[in-house]
Amino acid sequence: MRIFTTLIPKEIGCLGDIKLDVVILIDILRASTTLIFALKSGARSVIPASTIEEAYELKRKFMHEKPLLCGERDGLIIPGFDLGNSPTEYTPENVCGRMLIYSSTNGSVLMKKAEMLAENVLLMSLINISAVINCVESINAESILLACAGYRGVFSLEDAYAAGLFIEKICKRHTDCIHDDGSLLSRILYEKYGENVESVFENAKHARYLGLDLGLADDLKIAGRIDSENIVPHLIDGEIRVMDRHAFR
Repeated sequence: MRIFTTLIPKEIGCLGDIKLDVVILIDILRASTTLIFALKSGARSVIPASTIEEAYELKRKFMHEKPLLCGERDGLIIPGFDLGNSPTEYTPENVCGRMLIYSSTNGSVLMKKAEMLAENVLLMSLINISAVINCVESINAESILLACAGYRGVFSLEDAYAAGLFIEKICKRHTDCIHDDGSLLSRILYEKYGENVESVFENAKHARYLGLDLGLADDLKIAGRIDSENIVPHLIDGEIRVMDRHAFR
């Protein structure tokens, strides 16, 4: 099993012609976490949009579906949108049976890029790491990319830490793992912090911004609960749905 890790989105363009079985997108704070909650609450599908303008275009395109506009810029709900980016907003009352059009500062931009990398694209947060590993194993994936969203194009501690935790867990099951330098660095971060997510967030700039500046400490608590959920979002044909093993290609 070969594992590659890109620590910032720009690195994706440096992968060359590597053939990937699965790409795993990581945006702990908060796209990956929030969309797990959206699907858990019964959202029918999520369509990522890189920009606010694209989100409005998609809303017009799917007008007959009465989609909800969801997302954030700099952690705050986008004016005119229906929902922001807090997991607690994505309740069954708000999203069950609905199509969501989702645009965020970091996560949705990475989602659009990832569609070109592999046919199988999954979303991972700390809350569903073991579930993602089970999915990867179910299709006997041999080449995996962990793609970190970062924050505004730069490195984010929490995403790399989550990549390291994934690598630690999967390499305990598969002793033949071979990983690149980005993966090694991520694993070293995990070894430093162990499962002390609170300490990770205390040291991560983006987490401090959300928790201290925006008062979103509850979102951090939710995002830090390792393996608390079994939902695995699967990006396929431009839409994110709950992973169905039979939908893998």
